[in-house]
Amino acid sequence: MNQKRNLNRIEGSLLVTNSIALEAVAILMKKRGGEIEDSFPSFFVDRIKEWIKDREKKEEEIKNWNLLTSILHKEGEDHGIENLQDYIGSLGVKPFDEGEKVLGEKPFDEELRLTNVKFLDENSGLLGVKPLGRGGIFNALWDLCQEQGTGCRVLLDAIPIRQETVEICELFGLNPYYAASSGSLLLACQRGNELAWTLGQQGLPVSIIGVLTPGPSRTILSGEHGEHVRCLDRPQREELEKVGL
Repeated sequence: MNQKRNLNRIEGSLLVTNSIALEAVAILMKKRGGEIEDSFPSFFVDRIKEWIKDREKKEEEIKNWNLLTSILHKEGEDHGIENLQDYIGSLGVKPFDEGEKVLGEKPFDEELRLTNVKFLDENSGLLGVKPLGRGGIFNALWDLCQEQGTGCRVLLDAIPIRQETVEICELFGLNPYYAASSGSLLLACQRGNELAWTLGQQGLPVSIIGVLTPGPSRTILSGEHGEHVRCLDRPQREELEKVGL
């Protein structure tokens, strides 16, 4: 009986900010835009171009950390933040590589990352955080579970993705869940509803996509009632590599 209760115990909530695979769409538009424009109506293509314009203004990527930073400075003072470098290491959050760029933008400020992670921990019981990038949401999920020593249950339909992203990925035969997704964060915390509400109040799109669970089982549920279950695969190569990007 105890074993059954342990297996059903929830270790934490999983959340994602913003829509996934927008980076992949932006790269495809830059490198294979002609094929996209030939395959979709002009209003569809114009909408994609607006997304790219927003990205170039940093309204997707930088918003994640800068918005949280604007919330946390007072909170940081209240909680007396100290020894952030040691703290960040304990969470397994790695700094961006020196010179890392996303669509030509500068890397995030490491100090902002450290402060934001501490803020999230104080307010939501943060367990881990992973900025998405090459390899997409599924690779990030696997890596986060490895770091936490847990399994997961994720509802596929809860993962935020735009219909236009799905259609463009289908055009090139790509799986968007393994496609470049910089601009989104994967968060694991103990109080997911509180964190989702707080970030939503600040205008940051966030979705609860599942839970961390004890044991090695890592599953993806789909269908109207989550009746279709499959295992999360081990990390796969970045989908853009299939089209030479």
